Amino acid sequence: MHILSSENYLSMHFSSNDMADHPKKYRVEYNRPACIGAAACVAVQPEKWVIKDEARDNRADLIGGMEDPTRPGIWIAEFTEEELEAYTSSATMCPVQVIKIFEIATGKQLTW
Repeated sequence: MHILSSENYLSMHFSSNDMADHPKKYRVEYNRPACIGAAACVAVQPEKWVIKDEARDNRADLIGGMEDPTRPGIWIAEFTEEELEAYTSSATMCPVQVIKIFEIATGKQLTW
């Protein structure tokens, strides 16, 4: 049984012009229970991260994200290449590395 990679599938079914019309999509995965509340993500990308006073746990919340139903405590959101640099900065600034970035088409992890 041969399994096609996402890139092979796309190249078989779309021309390079078609692929340019479909920008890359990415996913952020945030392990909220492991957050220590340093707020580095909030400082770097305040439009996507917030620490709410009413939560009283001093952990960041991913604005527009949702909890992964198969992995409690892991919050996810999808975004396009325009936001990649900002999300990558949030991930790399996190002192406990609880923010991970993935390319959706390939599943490749872009941050550690």
